[in-house]
Amino acid sequence: MLVSIVVCTRDRPTQLKHCLALLKPQLDADSEILVVASAPSTNQEQQIAEAAGVNFVLEPRSGLDVARNAGIRQAKGDMIAFVDDDVLVTEGWLAALRHTLATEPADCVTGRVLPASLETAVQQQFEARFSFDRGPEPIRFTDSDKRSWFPIHPYHLGTGGNMAFRRHVFDQVGLFDEALDAGTPTGGGGDLDMFRRLLLGGFTAVYQPDLLVYHQHRTTAAAARQQFYAYGKAFGALMTKIWLEEPSLKQQVPRLLQQQAVLLLRLMGQRLAGRSIISLPLILREAWGNVTGPFAYLQARHRAKSGQLANLPPVQVVPVHLPVTDTTISIRDAQDAWVVFQDERCVVSSHYLAAPGATISAERLHKLAAAHAPGRNVDFGHSAAAGPGVAVVICTRHRPEALRRCLQSLAPLRRELAQLIVVENSHDVGQTAVLAKQFEAQLEVEPEPGLCRARNRGLAAARAEVVAYLDDDVVVDANWLARLTAVYQQNPQASGVMGLVLPRELETADQQLFERALGGLNRGYLPRLFNGRKARTLAPQVGVGANMSFRRHLLQQMGGFDEALDPGTLAQAGGDIDMFYQLLKANHTLLYDPSLLVWHTHRCGLGAARQMSAAYGRGTAAAYAKWAAQGDWAAVRMLLGYWLRYHPARLWAAFCRDDLLSPALAWAGWRASWRGPGAYFAGRRAGQVLGTERGFQAAAVSSPAASLGDGYGG
Repeated sequence: MLVSIVVCTRDRPTQLKHCLALLKPQLDADSEILVVASAPSTNQEQQIAEAAGVNFVLEPRSGLDVARNAGIRQAKGDMIAFVDDDVLVTEGWLAALRHTLATEPADCVTGRVLPASLETAVQQQFEARFSFDRGPEPIRFTDSDKRSWFPIHPYHLGTGGNMAFRRHVFDQVGLFDEALDAGTPTGGGGDLDMFRRLLLGGFTAVYQPDLLVYHQHRTTAAAARQQFYAYGKAFGALMTKIWLEEPSLKQQVPRLLQQQAVLLLRLMGQRLAGRSIISLPLILREAWGNVTGPFAYLQARHRAKSGQLANLPPVQVVPVHLPVTDTTISIRDAQDAWVVFQDERCVVSSHYLAAPGATISAERLHKLAAAHAPGRNVDFGHSAAAGPGVAVVICTRHRPEALRRCLQSLAPLRRELAQLIVVENSHDVGQTAVLAKQFEAQLEVEPEPGLCRARNRGLAAARAEVVAYLDDDVVVDANWLARLTAVYQQNPQASGVMGLVLPRELETADQQLFERALGGLNRGYLPRLFNGRKARTLAPQVGVGANMSFRRHLLQQMGGFDEALDPGTLAQAGGDIDMFYQLLKANHTLLYDPSLLVWHTHRCGLGAARQMSAAYGRGTAAAYAKWAAQGDWAAVRMLLGYWLRYHPARLWAAFCRDDLLSPALAWAGWRASWRGPGAYFAGRRAGQVLGTERGFQAAAVSSPAASLGDGYGG
């Protein structure tokens, strides 16, 4: 097994040189050293690493956990060990690590840390309060551990200056929290946070005292005050993170805070009685750190998120067919991975892997598949019996390359389709006409802008029993049509069937933000049935317009799509959920079946994610306002909840949670949602009113502000 040893450093060349001098002689053919310099002020660390003949990684952002994550991304090994630059490893350290890995089925290994020197009073006080030594006996830790600290504050497990993890741990629990530890406002806690997540994830850890290193405690009084304050902040920050992000552990936080307060009061009493060497100012510094820790965490969380958003690596989309074979998957350099598990019928789960390494072994894929495979609560059937005829309608606007990919994916299914209709939503039909002819599609032209207007043009041209709508920027799965017709054949009560939409690529930051922060177009991997009027409030969960289908006569009865909604109008979105709502309100049944899979190319332009957040916020509120204006009190409650509960909760999560949703992204959706009702009714007034059974259909408004770019799609 290749072992990667990551040494994180920042402007401490002397300590780094001593650390490498002890590590380098222990290297063999199955190990490597990476020196990660976090926001260094000079190039001395690079020169020292090059002189020692080890790999050097420059991380421009500050933060110990940032440096650790950079090391994980560049490491080649399946076991990644971390040592601080101010530790001195003993001669048999690497051999002891290998022996532990060979004899213990552990996912994490920590070692003993003793002080290199206790010559000064400052060093003695630090050792008395924050000793890294966990004793001379090996200890095994599991998720069923009953120690009083478990699982909130697992300091007994070890310390970040001497720890190692198997790479598959990061597959399931993620990387280190970059809002924690040295170099951030929180000042520490990154190792304890990882230990907690590891144990809660069901992994096993082993403390092995044979992995011995010596830590060089700081010697000055100023450094001691800084460390006591930093460790106090780290405790408060960890408690804050648990309170905000882990509801199941939330009730334990007050108990830990009480224990910490009692401990500090006891230390003060011992000092006043002359029974402790720890000075009163240092104890008070730690206590003040406990108080400021929550504020430090929120500040650090915002700073870390900004850094993460500015440094997102590309993500490789990796479809994996179950059962997993022995094939190893190669990952392009410095890329993350998004693994999509598919069985013979449909997608069953997906998982994001940060820093997966150069390869993903079959063993790791097996573990991921087992950990993330959901059960199925309903099965709509997928027999090979002949189903109804299907007319596929693709609405497009000036996107020939996207349209070409979509039509190419449908080409093998062309003979099984009753109709293939391409609707060009502009006056310029040149390239679209060429593609329609090439792929034997029926061309329709709707010169007035508006996606819903184009959908209605396609509906008017359709003759088949079922009309399926696809965005021009999707690629259909090979079994999409067979499964669609089978679901309709076996579910005659279904008025419409929606399918799964997954990202075809996640190369840019905005594509990742749309998928991972905003939720993308994915409505889950479990089939769902939405039946009748009571289910109408669930309309946003039914599906998305990029992959939806309906029985044609019902669409005609409903008067088609509301042309004052969706791209090309002031409302910018909402046409699909409006149709879902209207059908459910009329007591129809809709199905969501993830076996109907298409792959979507998210918009990749700079600022696209924020534009989509605003568009969906505005369009959703516009649809809610339309229903409320029709006297539906359920819609009134939905609109108020959307404004006053849903969006505020997202904005709060954007400030304090460890994910990619930024405050700017959340605020864009909330701010735009307030404009939704006005945009809808303005578009309705400006358009030509058409008499329908629903009362009206508003023509789309031709306005630069009403467009989401030249084409349609998410």
